[in-house]
Amino acid sequence: MTATPSSTLAEIMSREVLAIAPDATLHEAARLMADECISCLLVNASGRSLGIITESTIMRAMHDRLPATTPAGEIMSHPLISAPPELDLMQARQLVERNGIRHLAVVDGDGQTIGIVSETDFRLALGTNIFRHLRNLAGVMEREIPHLAPDARIAEAVACMVEFATDYLIVTENGKPLGILTERDIPRLLRKHPEAQDMLLRDAMTSPVRGISIDASVTATLEAMTRLHMRHMAVVDNEGFILGVVSQHRLLEQLALSQFESALDQVRQERDRLRLEAHLKLALDAAGGGSWEYLHEADRHLVSDGLLRLLAYPAATMPRTMHEWQQCIHPDDQPVFAGALADVAAGKLPHHLLEYRIRRGDGSWLWVEDRGCIIEHRTDGSPAVIAGVLTDISARRRERLQIESERSRLSALLRTLPDMVWLKDAN
Repeated sequence: MTATPSSTLAEIMSREVLAIAPDATLHEAARLMADECISCLLVNASGRSLGIITESTIMRAMHDRLPATTPAGEIMSHPLISAPPELDLMQARQLVERNGIRHLAVVDGDGQTIGIVSETDFRLALGTNIFRHLRNLAGVMEREIPHLAPDARIAEAVACMVEFATDYLIVTENGKPLGILTERDIPRLLRKHPEAQDMLLRDAMTSPVRGISIDASVTATLEAMTRLHMRHMAVVDNEGFILGVVSQHRLLEQLALSQFESALDQVRQERDRLRLEAHLKLALDAAGGGSWEYLHEADRHLVSDGLLRLLAYPAATMPRTMHEWQQCIHPDDQPVFAGALADVAAGKLPHHLLEYRIRRGDGSWLWVEDRGCIIEHRTDGSPAVIAGVLTDISARRRERLQIESERSRLSALLRTLPDMVWLKDAN
């Protein structure tokens, strides 16, 4: 899932919610969760949601060695904590933390459950920027981690996870991670092995365990977790020895509500910015143009897809440096372009408006109008980033040439006519 900046539960919730009846068995619940790769199930009766069964519920049932025939109604968490779809994420997060839950049901005005929001949904909706204040993994990873040898039994692993109040256990040998067992694995194990408690960890763990260097940033770690669809990553040193674990749950716990609120404001601003960019793109597409940015320090142009289409260049061969860009400008127009560029760089002009011919990728020449301005300065006041738009004015130039040609012909005609004599009737 790629998150779009959002502000309400309706925008981030999962709408496909599966449910079972209260008299469905523990084994049936585990099998359905494993088959559908979901982290929770609602327990419904008479069209109403009575409670919820999560991966944690299944794990505790295994820990307590409940029979596979145990009814769902006896193990579900209830009453069901719910919220309306229009609730904003700040209030929703407060509700989640206040109740110590990881899944929030979304209900409509009639009390019908229309969606579920999980911790993963919250994290993906916020993106990685919210965690940028967490500088390194050493400050956020869990150092006291549950771990066992590969010959330990599942029952021991589950007991260890319950004792540490975690949703994972690392399988280690000689200080190095071999695999991982998580709450998500428990329904899968119970589906295949009714007596999964007696299995060895080496036969049940997910291996190899995904590791990340202690030197990696928190945001890089989160991006990797998102890309790999993971909720845990082992932190290792240069020799592969485990130092700790980064978990999604702990990261969200460390996020103060004040930081959460600040991040939501940033998310809303980003959403507004993306909307404006979308409107700009539509306007430029309609006008036959595209946008660009020039990064002075990197000497590199960033161009929009619309500009690539306008200039008929594939992204790989599009002129990027200022020298490459100037080489595409018609020789007769280069002095004007270079002069305007020098004036902007010297601070004489805050913006520029130029017309010139530029060579397209197919070798043809195109008249364009180039509007640009400085959007970011260096500490010494010189330009850091200039942004602008390029539009096709070929039709305008043709019309202008036609008008000038007609004017020239008319002037020539008037010069060749003999002097005219005006006669006026006396009456």
